[in-house]
Formats: sequence, structure tokens, C-alpha cells
Amino acid sequence: MVWIGVTDEAGALEKVYNVLDKGAEKCGFGREGRKYRPHVTVGRARRKPVRIPEDIAGGLADEVIELEVGRIVLFSSKLTSAGAEYSVVESAGPSAQDEP
Repeated sequence: MVWIGVTDEAGALEKVYNVLDKGAEKCGFGREGRKYRPHVTVGRARRKPVRIPEDIAGGLADEVIELEVGRIVLFSSKLTSAGAEYSVVESAGPSAQDEP
């Protein structure tokens, strides 16, 4: 898996995570046992590990990108032999028609 770590000094992401994790438990899913580490998954290797060239990996480590999140979408993923299939379970935030 290739992922980019996220810094959230205000703790807002962890609050969202806790609400989702507790809600999932109420729906019959087990709680996550690992410590929460906010991140964005950008890729997966299917069969064998992929080495990211140092000039790319090293350059990304120091990059800081700020963004404002206007909508949160909860996806369900199903792994198939053709790859992952995603479907929207729920979303929260302004609707597309409300956005400029």
C-alpha cells in the first residue's frame, strides 16, 4: 500500500474517526484495534511489493499541502479478481448543488 500521512493538530479527523468507528460497532462491525493514523491511500500493489524511487519518496516527505475538506464520503469496498469495486454508503457536507 502507498499512503500519505496527514497531520491534524486540531484533532478534528480523530473526532470523525471515533464517531464512525463507534457507529460501525453499533452496526455489528468490530472496532479497529490499531491506533488511528490519518492518511490518504494513493495506491496498492496487487501481487508483489513496488519500490518507490528515492527521488520521488524523499521529495514527498517534506511537502506540506493544506486543504479544506467540504464533504466526507463513506465508501464500501469489495475486492474482486478485477480489482476493488467501490460504492457510496453515506456522505455528509454540502450537496453538489450547494457548492459554487
